[in-house]
Amino acid sequence: TPALGAPAWDVVLRPGHERQAVVSWGNRVTILDLETAAFPADLVTEALGGLSDARGLLWMPDGTLLVASNGNRAILRYGDDGAFLGTFAASAALGTTRPVGLALRSDGAVAVSCSDGRVRGFNSAGASIGVLADLKPLNSSPDLTGVLYLPSGDLLVASRTLDTVERFDGVTGAYKGRFDVGPNAGSSIATKDPVGLALVDGGAAVLVTNTASGAPIVGYDPGTGYHLRTYRVYPLDAPQPRQGGFRRGGVPGVLEPLAHEPVHDQCHEAQAGVRADACGQPVVD
Repeated sequence: TPALGAPAWDVVLRPGHERQAVVSWGNRVTILDLETAAFPADLVTEALGGLSDARGLLWMPDGTLLVASNGNRAILRYGDDGAFLGTFAASAALGTTRPVGLALRSDGAVAVSCSDGRVRGFNSAGASIGVLADLKPLNSSPDLTGVLYLPSGDLLVASRTLDTVERFDGVTGAYKGRFDVGPNAGSSIATKDPVGLALVDGGAAVLVTNTASGAPIVGYDPGTGYHLRTYRVYPLDAPQPRQGGFRRGGVPGVLEPLAHEPVHDQCHEAQAGVRADACGQPVVD
């Protein structure tokens, strides 16, 4: 993000463009070259279509790009070439709340985490389908960030106020408990200011980017919520990652661009492919 001149929010691969991703920041969306880590051009130019404080990004099945425009409470639609195609969900549908993260459900519906502590849903045409998840019973101001649908259909929602990732039924919206601890809370790596959620390795792991100083990027089992691996603990003076700073399209070597070795934590449970830690418990090799 120093090359951008401002903090980035989200990053997603650009379909049909090998080794390219797009990054939301400020009032624009910029192309990222994954080979050189350079930003060759803007995809969505400054404030095009009224874009203001760009947050979540989501490619739709038809090849269009949705961008959460936090500053003017709208979700905007753009073509693969960056052309403005209109408003997907206007402020009238969002009310006084502001959109943050975006996720695609298997039936084509779009989940939108909002500043009022609720996740709202829209069908593929942009019509409201109501509230998909509500974190306000957990905290009056949960500060929602990333959202993600699991292969099981459950919906994950990150909260910076709670420092948790919560799980909901992806259809009914029923609350199913905290995701990021697994059955044994003592074996989990604590989250702090979680923002980014992504499935990697063909859905074998959920990566959570924590943005607090010194907080790690952590991988969790998508079924149990068990901690699988801690990828990095940031030094206090290092720039912190944002929404998708770890994403690499769900392929092995997801953290290759960051050039950091995984940091193994002591005394936690793990799956196959392990070695003993200082406590005699298995840790991922």
